[in-house]
Amino acid sequence: MPEGAAGIAAGVRDLDLRAAAALLRAGEVTSVELTAAYLERIAALDGVLGAWARTYPERALAAARAADRRRAEGGSRGELDGIPIGIKDTIAVAGLPRGLGSAAFADEVAALDAGAWARLGAAGAVLLGHQQTQELAFGNAPQLVANPWALDRSPGGTSNGGAAAVAAGTVPVALGTDVGGSLRRPASACGLTSFIATAGTVPLSGVHSFNRGSDRVGPLARTAADCALVVAAIAAPFAPREAPAGTPGEPAAKPLAGVRCGRLELREDQVAAAPIAALVARFEARLEELGAEIVAVAPPAYPRLDPRPRPAHVAFFRALPSARRELLTPFTRRFGEELLRRAEREGTADRARDAAEVARYRQAWARTFAEQRLDAVIVPGQLAETPLLADVREEGDLERFGEPTIRTLWNLAGAPVVCLPAGRTPAGMPVGVQLAGPHHRDRALLRLAETYQEAHAPLKLGPELAAAT
Repeated sequence: MPEGAAGIAAGVRDLDLRAAAALLRAGEVTSVELTAAYLERIAALDGVLGAWARTYPERALAAARAADRRRAEGGSRGELDGIPIGIKDTIAVAGLPRGLGSAAFADEVAALDAGAWARLGAAGAVLLGHQQTQELAFGNAPQLVANPWALDRSPGGTSNGGAAAVAAGTVPVALGTDVGGSLRRPASACGLTSFIATAGTVPLSGVHSFNRGSDRVGPLARTAADCALVVAAIAAPFAPREAPAGTPGEPAAKPLAGVRCGRLELREDQVAAAPIAALVARFEARLEELGAEIVAVAPPAYPRLDPRPRPAHVAFFRALPSARRELLTPFTRRFGEELLRRAEREGTADRARDAAEVARYRQAWARTFAEQRLDAVIVPGQLAETPLLADVREEGDLERFGEPTIRTLWNLAGAPVVCLPAGRTPAGMPVGVQLAGPHHRDRALLRLAETYQEAHAPLKLGPELAAAT
């Protein structure tokens, strides 16, 4: 290990992105030392977690040396320059494998950088490696990554490798994707903060996706402030930092005075388990203590989407060579075979009709935010207790966090969403809360979350849990 790295290796477990950037800026640590410390922690822990699909030590250290040279010469590219990061195994990096969490694609090498990664690379971020996902990023595919808060529990969602890696302190930030909660479920289950920007502001080029109308790329980190740094680099346009709505000159004790939050009225099948409902209620009470007003909000009618197989799914499995098909897990192979049989019987979904339904839904939500003067809408990050890993090793956890439309509604609405920790259940597991905002009020939404976290510190692994990782 390079000289100096030993002194920080034990401390990176709880190091957030902004703190790491401050250390680099102050010259208290080099990017090489920071990168080496994370690589050492990955080597020590990932045999238990299974969060990383592949790491690239030589590439990472070379990028870290380049960042250190830039900083020494006064040419730093900003706060992300020299910061280690991990990315989901569905995000392309030129010249490196993009395995999609599957043996069937382990040898597939990307020709071009994904748009989001290209922007992070240009900002000087240091790629440690690709992080695990469920096969082909299917939420019901086998779930194999362990949750650092309890190794026998699921980390939730297909951006699971990134969440487990950040929660265990093997990297300060991860880049994942979210088509229906794949960032927010892991953030909720692992005590992290995630963010997806307004639809269309972060490029999806180079990202494996079956649903580009709903999919979004975003960060998993410890805090909303960390997420803001990453989103500022990958989203365009991204407005200058703005405060949430509030009363100018309000005393610091009520920093959210003037902020209006909606409590989403949930259906009978969306009732949260009692320990989770209690944490959400406490979260709302804390917002009110900070000065926010909370009102009930009825959601617009959910889109009536065509239930037939999606054309993108069908085209993918039809074109898949038999040699690759044989390397899929039994779950995914069965899924593909049944999908093709259904397509033969029923045809494929009318995506133009679906797009019109989604456009109607987005407009309805835009009106709801405007007419009720809402800065955010509050929704639980999960409805059920985090499932046991043993229960999701054959078929994933998509439905096991509770009725899924509490998350998919925001993908369809195109709204920015931050998910942040609300606390821990009596069983010791973290639970998060979603805050969704109006289109293109991303900065204000993040600042609202930052204000909450400035008053209520984000979760950290306790000593007894840290000992296990």
